[in-house]
Amino acid sequence: MKYEGIIFDFNGVILWDTEWNVEAWSKVTEELLGKPISKEQIEKIHGRTVSETFRDLLGPSAPAQEVAKWGKRKEEIYRQIAVSKGERFSLSPGCEQLLSLLKRHSIPKTIATASGPVNLKFFIDNLFLDKWFDLEKIVYDDGNLSGKPSPVMYLRAAQKLSLPPVKCIIVEDSIMGLASARNAKVGKIIALGPKNEREKLRQTEGVAKVITRLNEIGLSDFES
Repeated sequence: MKYEGIIFDFNGVILWDTEWNVEAWSKVTEELLGKPISKEQIEKIHGRTVSETFRDLLGPSAPAQEVAKWGKRKEEIYRQIAVSKGERFSLSPGCEQLLSLLKRHSIPKTIATASGPVNLKFFIDNLFLDKWFDLEKIVYDDGNLSGKPSPVMYLRAAQKLSLPPVKCIIVEDSIMGLASARNAKVGKIIALGPKNEREKLRQTEGVAKVITRLNEIGLSDFES
């Protein structure tokens, strides 16, 4: 087996919640700035930690407690939106099929997410992630994590799997996340996105395969 483990981005990959995050950011920036966040700013947010984004919005001299307060507020709004989605608040289409395949073949796997500990617990409790993942191996924003496109998140995840990055597959959905995977010098990058974004993702540097659902990943992807 050429690739021995797989690392998943969470938001937009295991949980299809990109629109919910955009809605949460729009609401919180309207509270903070009196106007919703711009499309250009949204594109730069995906994969970054919440604190990094609020430092940009509030300015470099903003007190840490102010950054923390608004970060907490944004995540509160996001969780309210997620719960309101009912059955849509579930693992993405094809996810369970892929996770079952990986489990049957004892292929190491983990998650690397810019979410903080409160949101991570929210996801674990509501999506039963402990059924599929070793929770101790999940990489999240513990306050000492650089957001994407820094490679740190994926380098830590590979280390948690006791594998060199070159032996890992990474599944990502955002341009910033794909850059992070590329900067980590992983063995294979798989991009996930809707059909109307397939060409854009396919042309992104370093992407080996483009999918629309996780069950499009199979054992053959670990061989070549």
